Amino acid sequence: MKILLTGGEGMLAKDFLSVLDQFPEFECYAPPREELDITNQGQVESIIKNYRSDILLNCAAYTKVDKAETESALAFHVNGISVGKLAEVCHRSGVKIVHLSTDFVFDGSNSTPVTESNYTVPLSVYGKSKRDGEARIEASDADWLIVRTSWLFAAHGNNFVRTMVRMGSERDQIRVVSDQFGSPTWTRDLALALCKLIRGNVQNYIHFGGLNSCSWFELANYTLKQAYQIGLVPTLPKITPIQTRQYPLPAPRPAYSVLSNQRYQELTGSQPMMWEEAVDSVLKRLHEQSQDE
Repeated sequence: MKILLTGGEGMLAKDFLSVLDQFPEFECYAPPREELDITNQGQVESIIKNYRSDILLNCAAYTKVDKAETESALAFHVNGISVGKLAEVCHRSGVKIVHLSTDFVFDGSNSTPVTESNYTVPLSVYGKSKRDGEARIEASDADWLIVRTSWLFAAHGNNFVRTMVRMGSERDQIRVVSDQFGSPTWTRDLALALCKLIRGNVQNYIHFGGLNSCSWFELANYTLKQAYQIGLVPTLPKITPIQTRQYPLPAPRPAYSVLSNQRYQELTGSQPMMWEEAVDSVLKRLHEQSQDE
């Protein structure tokens, strides 16, 4: 099975490429952005036509959540309009589109894990642009799978776990929001899930996040304590829980966006990692990287 991967230089795409040796039935081509920019219709049509893939896995996105509040046209162009055109080209070419979306399409009003059938009510420009992309895929008549995920982290790229490790080396005190709850997700675990979903020809919407949930404060607290124990940070800073209103940001965030993994587990027979186990794995990799430097 041939997979064409967009956004190949991003955090998730790098981990997707790294796990492919476990799936010998897949052949993957990940052109650089200069060769395949999803906002360039000509490039999209040419690559899809010439590569003749079975699957287009779209990991390309505009992800600057706060900046999107003042760059709405760009966010909608990348996450909405361009995604819709991708889906149209896939439909004409007989290619299935597998697209990554986000917990930010929900408003956070739930008190139990959010399922695929929950109503979408995005609060931010970023969330609205991602929901626009979802709707355009639905309307395209393409064969599609949309995987919503949340709170991504890895041993590479810009993410919360790496930021906490860096701040733990620089500061004596850190304030972290304690009233937002989600499902922290290791991109490598998500990459393995995508391979299983593609192999199983799963359709429609799937939610995939860490098996258990926590607040940003709990994630920061665990990350820094574990990082200190393995010598990744020299001292353990004081971590203070605060409310969202005490740390205002341009884009509103859902207060509760824990994703239900039930459908994923039923269809694949697999379950995601618990976030603590995933954080431990990432910290171990970061420690190994620091030893090599």
